[in-house]
Amino acid sequence: MALIDIGGDAIGRPVAAGALFTDLIMDNAADGDGTIDAIEVWAATNLTGFKVGTFFLISGTTYECRDLESIGNVTSGSKQTITPLTMDVTTNDLLAAYWATGTVERTQSGFAGLRWPGGQGDFITAALQSNFSSILSGDIMSVYGTGTTAGGWAGEYCGVAVAEFDGVTPAEIDGV
Repeated sequence: MALIDIGGDAIGRPVAAGALFTDLIMDNAADGDGTIDAIEVWAATNLTGFKVGTFFLISGTTYECRDLESIGNVTSGSKQTITPLTMDVTTNDLLAAYWATGTVERTQSGFAGLRWPGGQGDFITAALQSNFSSILSGDIMSVYGTGTTAGGWAGEYCGVAVAEFDGVTPAEIDGV
């Protein structure tokens, strides 16, 4: 196994993204095939109805939801980590989030942008295709996922990263 990450770092940011929109984070596409088992989020104000999904490109600005996790309420003021999750992800998938009330930390420049389907609504439904035609160019928000690829070893032992053990690298070990 190798580690996978997706989305925007869950950090404090200068502004906030509002509720009732499905925002697709255009930065940091998934770097492997496997499972997202943790979501980190930094809410500026308490969230209700929070959910996340992995999306893949169909054509143009149309994306399809591969998998999702309904999380519910998230406390504001610091990074919150939600585990355990089992959300499928494939290389180059993007992370999207929706919430009913509250705000999420957001930056307005220096990034690839946030896309949304042009109006309010929850578009995080498995196998649903949506046209994410609107964009906030340069924006990113603080929703981030981590997980592992299928099979093998993640290069960690008891939470400590291990690059090599007795001359063997994690990539050479399978099924541990």
